[in-house]
Amino acid sequence: MTRWMLILSLVVPFYACGGEEESPEPEPIEEVEQETPEEVAEVDPTEDEIPIAEDFEDEAESEITAENYASVLDELEAEVGDE
Repeated sequence: MTRWMLILSLVVPFYACGGEEESPEPEPIEEVEQETPEEVAEVDPTEDEIPIAEDFEDEAESEITAENYASVLDELEAEVGDE
């Protein structure tokens, strides 16, 4: 009698769980087109391509005078301030 109770106590929980349930079929995955950027990434500039102060000295000496330095300075400050 104890064997039958032991067997029933092991078998009944499996029936109580309902056995294996059928899992629903997974929904198909939609393929999404990857957006491509319109602009192509630019290559980093080389040291020769990066402008430095020495590149602008000749132009500044010819355009900036003692009479107009204040207005040119105000323009440059406004330009830098916008960034």
